[in-house]
Amino acid sequence: NITDTSALLGGEITFDGGAPVTQRGIAHSTTPNPDISSNITIDGSGTGAFISSISGLSPATTYYARAYAINSVGTAYGQQVNFTSRVRVAGGLVYANSSSTAFTNSSISLSTMGSITATALTQNNSQFSFLPVEIGSYGLSVSSSKPWGGVNATDAILIINHFSNGIPLQGIRLAAADVDANANVNATDALQTMQRSVGIRTSFDAGNFIWSPSSLNIPSGSGNIALPVSVLAMGDVNASYIPSLQLREHWMDFSSDETLSGMSGLSEGLIPLAVNLPVVPAAVSLSLQLPNGARLEGVEVPGLQSQLPVVFHQEGQMARIVWCNP
Repeated sequence: NITDTSALLGGEITFDGGAPVTQRGIAHSTTPNPDISSNITIDGSGTGAFISSISGLSPATTYYARAYAINSVGTAYGQQVNFTSRVRVAGGLVYANSSSTAFTNSSISLSTMGSITATALTQNNSQFSFLPVEIGSYGLSVSSSKPWGGVNATDAILIINHFSNGIPLQGIRLAAADVDANANVNATDALQTMQRSVGIRTSFDAGNFIWSPSSLNIPSGSGNIALPVSVLAMGDVNASYIPSLQLREHWMDFSSDETLSGMSGLSEGLIPLAVNLPVVPAAVSLSLQLPNGARLEGVEVPGLQSQLPVVFHQEGQMARIVWCNP
């Protein structure tokens, strides 16, 4: 029954040597062969079994302990045992954007040899705390029922630019770019990101979220651990729409009452759309609410020469279109 600051020990005195036992308990120390000059507990007198509670321990520290008994003849000791106090691990789970948004209602697990040894939950804030755990090396994983999202053509072009050595991704953003989980970031990841952003693809081989760190090492003498954990949605390499100096986002919302003339009664037609911007957009994510019965057959971008095709998908009357041009 070991925690980070306490342990439950005990002993049994089977024979008093012919003189009554006047004091018994546990001697403990951070060095071997502790005696009554070390830290001791006093747990009654006489023979028989007893339980002793030790407190005030330091986390992640090895202690040695022996039962002792005192009578008029002297002091006797039991067999030495040793144990290592545990470690309390606590921290915060946040989304890796500029605001460090709390990643609530999720769980964090520590595992050894593929088996989960401890789990902690985040509730209405980002904070979590594990019950005291042993020193050692652990894998760390995050599980959440939160919906995947925050990904569009801007993320795809950042992935392409990384692949072409334009603007390298690093850290958790680089990990979030590997959506097909093959340890390489290239145009395939960008295309799959575009496909999922419009709904053609419903999942990634890499799952919905990536987190950092993915492992935890607790050495002896470390003390209690403060563990910040960051999360990103797979594909969200710009960290939830954080503008960069190289690729600025620009959103233009078309009003719901905007109409196009000359389309009434046609079985097929072309809808021209244009945006008036001071720069040429490198990535566009567009949602169109189409009239009942209308179906999007194709998308053309005049003069487009890109490594990636235009990707579009329609669910009901909502059509989503993404394209990017490095």
